[in-house]
Amino acid sequence: MKTKPISKSNLIAKIIALFLALSMTACSIAPASQTITPETQPILVTNIPTFTVTASHTPTNKPTAIIEPSPTIEPTKSPELVLSEFKESAEYKQGLQDYLNAMGLEEENVTITEEVKVINGEEYKFLVVTPDLSKLTPEQQEYIDVYETVPLFIWGQNKKGKWDWQEATLKELGEIKGILIGSFYGGNNTTSLDFEKIAETIKKEFSLAGIWVGMSITQPQEGTFDLNIRTSLIERAKNEDLSFLIHPLIWWDDAPSWIKSQTGNQLLTSITNHVDVLMKELVSDNSNSRSLVVVINEANYSRDFFYNKLGFSYVEEAFKTARNSAPSATLIYNDFNNHTLNGDRYRNTKDIINQLRASNLIDGVGVQLIVDGDKPPSKEAVIEAIQSYGIPVYITEFSVNMRNISGSTQQRNAIQAKIYQAMTEACIESGVCKAFVDFQLGDKFSVWETTYNTPNADPTPYDDDINPKMALYTQRASLFK
Repeated sequence: MKTKPISKSNLIAKIIALFLALSMTACSIAPASQTITPETQPILVTNIPTFTVTASHTPTNKPTAIIEPSPTIEPTKSPELVLSEFKESAEYKQGLQDYLNAMGLEEENVTITEEVKVINGEEYKFLVVTPDLSKLTPEQQEYIDVYETVPLFIWGQNKKGKWDWQEATLKELGEIKGILIGSFYGGNNTTSLDFEKIAETIKKEFSLAGIWVGMSITQPQEGTFDLNIRTSLIERAKNEDLSFLIHPLIWWDDAPSWIKSQTGNQLLTSITNHVDVLMKELVSDNSNSRSLVVVINEANYSRDFFYNKLGFSYVEEAFKTARNSAPSATLIYNDFNNHTLNGDRYRNTKDIINQLRASNLIDGVGVQLIVDGDKPPSKEAVIEAIQSYGIPVYITEFSVNMRNISGSTQQRNAIQAKIYQAMTEACIESGVCKAFVDFQLGDKFSVWETTYNTPNADPTPYDDDINPKMALYTQRASLFK
């Protein structure tokens, strides 16, 4: 844990005071016949005037001193006082209330304590909340595993450089673990107010923003690119100190009609031109930021007309173009149902990344990790699969679709939270997972509830009103372990 250094001005002031005290002591004990001369006085490099003391102890030379006022030093508050004041703040009360609301608990049924943890050789101080398990309702007792200790606040430097308590967000906890935690800007059927609330939530809680760049919206007409909104979102992410995931440059299921009739070299040229423009316009100027790019999404699927017409060459040429256009970007191949060895897209993903690795064209594999809440994979199965790829893994579209789960809202949220807990732990324990990205925030804005018309999917860690659900806190707890 970082500590405040001793102020330089404080140190100098203490040295001066010590020398003055020694000088005055010497004056008071000098024999009557002895005169303190410049040769016997301590030499101080200061503005303090010197004087000679005679046998009668009367100064013979006392020039007028020019005393400059000392800087005002704010009294150091004790840790106990700082904590006591913080617990009266709106930030503390809101952070605690959000947790209580999400978990269905009352304040008198939890304990808040300080806890110091050493992580990767660094010491961190947290305020953690622990439920009293004996006071859980019978319904809550069924899902006791999700009622674990959660870090709510962490001691650290704020944006003004001041040390204080602040919320222990997924961003803060993920950075300690070396994992980017993110979500996508926007959602389906959002108003401008909805969008802004989602964006502010990403700014507060996450370290990465996903930005959708499908071809149907970025090049709706051949040769006509519409990138203004995407460019502004990237600038916003950079200004808010967020990494960003550009997703996807090429996907057969998000392609405008004009390109679907093309074949051969014409089609391949359209693909590489699109990749080149987007990489140069959206990514190349951001070489110092953490920019992740899904170049190709779900290649060699039965309806992938690019692959049906061009084969693997379109994948390879798209990655070559992306590498040449923005060499510093992290290039990702992305697919679904590839998070276990028996997933029906695992072998296809493995084959594609092996071919790309042979030419040093790929930096990571995207694992969408879209989970059916009724049939979640085991943590061990996910770890085994993502470790087998041999390159860094990025979880790009995480969601837990609850459409097949019955029960009360609290029961369904607890089941979802337990899956979030296990999958976050799989990411951490694998040692190869570099990012964990939710596919949209706010249940009613999810593609699963809108495009696929399943209003009870409730797949995200935030409810319809963008309030946190249990899943957010089990994810925080997993990063805290």
